[in-house]
Amino acid sequence: MTNQLRTRRQTGFTKYVAALGIAAVLTVVPGMDSATAAEPPAPAAKSVKTHVVQANSAIDRAIKKIRSHRYSGARSDLVTARHHIKAANSGAVALIGAQPTDPESDELPGPPAVLAALGLDNRVTTRVVPLFKDMNRSRVVYALRLTIWAAQARRDTVLNRVIALPAEGDGDDYADGMADTLPIYSREVGVIAHALQTFRLTPPATAALTDALGRARVAEAKMNAAYGGGERPASQR
Repeated sequence: MTNQLRTRRQTGFTKYVAALGIAAVLTVVPGMDSATAAEPPAPAAKSVKTHVVQANSAIDRAIKKIRSHRYSGARSDLVTARHHIKAANSGAVALIGAQPTDPESDELPGPPAVLAALGLDNRVTTRVVPLFKDMNRSRVVYALRLTIWAAQARRDTVLNRVIALPAEGDGDDYADGMADTLPIYSREVGVIAHALQTFRLTPPATAALTDALGRARVAEAKMNAAYGGGERPASQR
């Protein structure tokens, strides 16, 4: 890939991610829809953006309701969040390998959609973790556990699909953007580890966060192995 082409694609990443309100340093289970050649990239890209926004809004509502002790409504919002988390990650996977719809453009829809989904997954995980503190309502703990699992498990499928791309082929289109996200994985591990060490937790909450920490560490190791030897994250340049 020429430096000029790489620069144009990186500019595309920045514009798309900025439009979603996602920081540059920004978690699929069996049955997730796979990409098909017939799927139109432009509508799919818009769909990913929409689901990211809706998932963020649902998490915002759940946090507010838990803080005001409206637990039934919070659980409902977490169900909504999980729906949009699934859809955002599925949409990102569908765009891996998709070509630009505009023949005049060289900006692929897949890389920015993947970054948006990964940013959402991390954001959901790190925002839900604090809600376990002092939470003794078993149904709320279970809903929180399912929400973190949904984000981390679906992220894992996205990561596996991108990492499996040939480094000298399609994978090169994702490498810089993926390397820029490396700091979020260590921060996620830190957030969960801190919660386990300092929060007052029920046994089910401890089990949920212990599982989440294991998944976060696997993702961190996987990303460091795949992209840790490449370009430094933007925050370290």
